[in-house]
Amino acid sequence: MLKLNLKPNEKCIIGGAAIQNGSKPASLMIANKTTILREKHILTEETADTLAKQIYFVAQLIYFDGGIDGSKQNHEIFFKLVKQFVELYPSTKVLELIAEIGSYILDGEDYLALAKCRELIKFEEDPLNYQLKKGA
Repeated sequence: MLKLNLKPNEKCIIGGAAIQNGSKPASLMIANKTTILREKHILTEETADTLAKQIYFVAQLIYFDGGIDGSKQNHEIFFKLVKQFVELYPSTKVLELIAEIGSYILDGEDYLALAKCRELIKFEEDPLNYQLKKGA
């Protein structure tokens, strides 16, 4: 059982349903396994404005589709974006993150893959990594 504490007016997605809390804090008890994302972790197509965020967005779609087997239409997009990212940032750190993300997705641990994707976004946002960028 998972206890989900929501702040006033906080949004989340639970099992594909968009939920918004009212004006007071609330606690929800989730009794079965389902997809859950808090508002701060949800990316839209419009907010996926960098390559790492696009990778996160596609991994998020895979998560919402019930995993890799239910999201075959996103495989090609995911691998194309990952290839572009590795070509753009050819580093050991990137290869390790990409390997972990792929491994989690293949193992059905999509939520953990999203956490690793957030690390990829932080990597991309770090100005120190700009010098690693191929062609920079």
